[in-house]
Amino acid sequence: MDYVEAKVGDTLSSIQSMLSKEYNLPIARLGPEQALAHLGIDSLTTSEFMFKLEEAFLIQLADERGELTTVTDLAVLVDPVLQRKADGVELGGRLASGGRH
Repeated sequence: MDYVEAKVGDTLSSIQSMLSKEYNLPIARLGPEQALAHLGIDSLTTSEFMFKLEEAFLIQLADERGELTTVTDLAVLVDPVLQRKADGVELGGRLASGGRH
């Protein structure tokens, strides 16, 4: 595992913990490739959860997020924003926000 994979893994663990607490789901059901829909998390619930992620990590995520279908998709969206925050990268006078590649 390289450094990038390790960082996404840390973010993934944090998100899994948040999902577990927020939606009363056992961690065992929150595997990386677990479909959010199979957990009862629809697109509206995902959007609401994104606000919780922003609050928890003190970040701003891009409005254009692409399709978020798995637990890993959430980590892949959040992790680069956390990295830019840690690096102090700013765009247009504000902390860089994330988008899906």
